[in-house]
Amino acid sequence: MFRTDSGATLDSLSRQRDVLLVFLRHAGCTFCRETLEELKKARPVWIERKLLPVVVHMGNDEEGREMMRRFELEDIPSISDPECALFRAYQLPRGRWYQLFGPRVWIEGFKTAILKGYGLGKLVGDGFQLSGAFVLKNGEVVHEFPSKDAADNCPWKPALVSAVLVLLSFLSPCSMSLHAQEPTKMIEAKLKREGDQVELKTRTAPGEKVAGEVHKEIVEIDLRSEKGIGECTLTRKGDHWPEMMTVRMHLRGLESFELVYAGGKCEESAQVGTVRLTGGWSSTQGPIAWEKCIRCEGSTVLDGVKWKPKSGGIRICSSKVDSPVRIPLEDGCYFECTITSEWFEDENPQSIELRWVDFFRG
Repeated sequence: MFRTDSGATLDSLSRQRDVLLVFLRHAGCTFCRETLEELKKARPVWIERKLLPVVVHMGNDEEGREMMRRFELEDIPSISDPECALFRAYQLPRGRWYQLFGPRVWIEGFKTAILKGYGLGKLVGDGFQLSGAFVLKNGEVVHEFPSKDAADNCPWKPALVSAVLVLLSFLSPCSMSLHAQEPTKMIEAKLKREGDQVELKTRTAPGEKVAGEVHKEIVEIDLRSEKGIGECTLTRKGDHWPEMMTVRMHLRGLESFELVYAGGKCEESAQVGTVRLTGGWSSTQGPIAWEKCIRCEGSTVLDGVKWKPKSGGIRICSSKVDSPVRIPLEDGCYFECTITSEWFEDENPQSIELRWVDFFRG
């Protein structure tokens, strides 16, 4: 029923990395403003822990985008829930009188609105609705922080600190490198343009435990482009592609990113065509929805069909701990995309092409 502003579900996001799901009170609430400010300040922590915050608000999509921009959080997903149906699904209740107007709420409200300077705003949404936060992992709730009253600035007082500490034991295996990286022997890369650079490494992470300890190899691909427009051909050395490939594009702005390979068959001519998967990143809207196109000579099997990989879309990562992430990206920030076998379906091509265009090329 619910998708983020970029079209992803909570289930799909929580299978890519652990999610801190933050429910806000109405937009005019002074505690809501403090929550978003604390979330912004905590950016270095949730980036370092590979934790993805998702904010649920009661405004419409445009109001939500404006609110997130105001607190420099436009790069994280948000969900519009004006009817509070998602609040109900997570069993967050409407507050009673003492939870909304009790002495503690008045005292803390004065401190937050006046002394801390967050002020008060126009009521947008259900003023009686209480907030809360949840830690999601692989489609399940692994920790919850329901607020006790309107002044309980959940998840940040104390849920933010608690959530981050708790996550040390809940982090998904793939978000932490267990073994030192080494040059990969699974694929080889060839760049088209002079001045571009590619680095291939392999790391090992735990896989499904069936009989004993099982591990899977993850290939990490770092791309740097001098001109901002480039192409890299990857060729597998073994019988199959790695289970997972993480592509990091060290660009300033990702206008488009394509993965192209030979595949898809035209029923009329029985010819094998070309499969093109296209995504990108909008400086105002965030990740651009993926499209899939299959073309054969003289005909088209699929043209510009929306496509949603289970591995998720393009995201922004940063090695910085002292500043927010903005477009154009600065040094230490990069676009990341996870490629799994589902991208190739049953085609298993011998080689694939990665193509990219930096909006700030030149």
